[in-house]
Amino acid sequence: MATIKFKLVENSPAHFIALANLTIEDLGWEVSVYNEQRLTASINHSEYHSSYSVFTIVIKNNEVTLTCIDDLIIAENSRNKVYLNKFLSHYEYTKQLISEKELKKMANKILDANIPIPILNLYKIDSFKSFLKIFIPSRLFFVTTIILDINILIYVVMLTSSGFFFKNFDQETLIAAGAYFKPAIISGEWWRLLTAIFLHSNFPHILMNMIMLFYIGSILEPAIGHVKFAIIYMLTGFFANLISFYLTDYTLTVGASGAIFGLLGVFSGMLTNRKIAIELRKFIIINIAAITIMTTVNGFLKGSVNHVAHFAGLFCGAMLTIIYLQINNIKSDKFSAQTIKNQ
Repeated sequence: MATIKFKLVENSPAHFIALANLTIEDLGWEVSVYNEQRLTASINHSEYHSSYSVFTIVIKNNEVTLTCIDDLIIAENSRNKVYLNKFLSHYEYTKQLISEKELKKMANKILDANIPIPILNLYKIDSFKSFLKIFIPSRLFFVTTIILDINILIYVVMLTSSGFFFKNFDQETLIAAGAYFKPAIISGEWWRLLTAIFLHSNFPHILMNMIMLFYIGSILEPAIGHVKFAIIYMLTGFFANLISFYLTDYTLTVGASGAIFGLLGVFSGMLTNRKIAIELRKFIIINIAAITIMTTVNGFLKGSVNHVAHFAGLFCGAMLTIIYLQINNIKSDKFSAQTIKNQ
């Protein structure tokens, strides 16, 4: 890992991020996410088909921290240092080319967004090696991979107790593993509302959920950060089961889909921001509609899907995002007012 720190000399963090974004675009690197105080990009290594370095900018307390980390097991710090120096030199070049008026316009656009802006670089599986990397925590979607691995590990352990037969687990096995079981929850075992989101009844069940988890997580986690992603996943999964507990008569429920719909809820909450990019808005609407319709149809065909938990997770994720955006709006307004005052 290579790191460089220095004092911010631009008018605001948003000005620096705006220039950095242009610089990275000129360098041919791929931006994953950016907001007024943070930017993350990936740098592909031409000599390795599916390896890259992660370039990060963090601005805090008027200090800029540039970090470059190699994704390979054997890190090449010399290469990461070259990337940092390359960015800084090209940044100064870009700064000379752009007018103050243009820069201010771009900075205001970043401030107006008020949320991290994910760039839709979908994870490409173009080799067996890139497929295996799905199961290895990376610096872009660390939590997503860990959650996926935990679900798979628990499923494999449960398979060993049933002789590795790919069939539906019986109720006794699921209850013993920590499934949502209403009589047990009534008696005080509230932890089942959380543990149930890591259990699955059969192979098609876990396969479908893990595909959706990785697809959504690999886009959303780099946008909102590892900690927020983990908190939202756990909270929405828990409250999806809690709401189902009070509103349905389901006795036994398992599956990560309530939490996955919670992640979809985050996307739907982003739609309340009128200044969100049109490309991202279309992407969100299409994916929410497609996954909701697919899951609903599948549920009606099977007759055993807890739709209340799904929509409860969706609602919970949306509300958490809307509340976060409102808090962020207040902070952004104060920051903008202070910036104007200082000018």
